[in-house]
Amino acid sequence: MMDQQGSYAIPINHLFGKKKRDKSIEIQQYLNQYNKISEWTTGEIASTMHFKHRQKIFSKFITIAKLLAVNQNFHGMLSIVTGLLSKRIEKTRVTLSHPMLKKLEKLELLCQPNSNFANLRGLIKEAKPPFVYP
Repeated sequence: MMDQQGSYAIPINHLFGKKKRDKSIEIQQYLNQYNKISEWTTGEIASTMHFKHRQKIFSKFITIAKLLAVNQNFHGMLSIVTGLLSKRIEKTRVTLSHPMLKKLEKLELLCQPNSNFANLRGLIKEAKPPFVYP
């Protein structure tokens, strides 16, 4: 919900021209929200002391990211997946169950920056409004 409100708060004319983007408070707030979610995701997993509990939290974040993708909240999905791919929690990631790793791989494939995020742009192109841009 916050992602959608944040994207709607950006005036359309702020999206064009580098100088406008650099000065736009709305765009900066939207980017800050992305960074907060990504860092929070990583931090929640990394700060959990018990290994099994850390795996469980990691799996829940994968499920949340998948639900965000299904609900066309691409901003939230991308920010959580970015957090899940952090080097800080790589040791936990490689110990996940095979089905969870497969789900994460599918999400990672959507979020790859190759060809200017071609997979994600394809998903957005197929999406029906309302949806939240990354």
